[in-house]
Amino acid sequence: MQVTASKTILTAGPSITQKEIDHVLAAVSNGWNENWAGYIKAFEKAFADYIGVKYAMTTVRSIVERIRDHIDSGVSLRFGEVPYRPGQVMHLEADISRLREATGWSPRIGLDEGLRRTVGWYRRNGEHYA
Repeated sequence: MQVTASKTILTAGPSITQKEIDHVLAAVSNGWNENWAGYIKAFEKAFADYIGVKYAMTTVRSIVERIRDHIDSGVSLRFGEVPYRPGQVMHLEADISRLREATGWSPRIGLDEGLRRTVGWYRRNGEHYA
């Protein structure tokens, strides 16, 4: 398709602030690929604080890492070792807002505390479920 003077294509130039540059430099200089979980946790907390809630979001990977940390933080997780299946769902989101509106229910404890309690329960009772 030929673009002529009568057709306008709207674009926006880059808009990068010093804060974004600082974050990128910090990630690169601190080995973001080795420490990326810390950046995600910091983002999750900042986002939750920004919207005024205790917990805002997380990833499955982050949950697995948190469970590992409650069990044995020295265990190496090998994400990506098993190839994805054809048609693998790559993005899921859970939203309890409709449940909250319909019933008034909301979680009494946060994710990390719930994981800690769950790991503790399995440590005490796991032999019955192995």
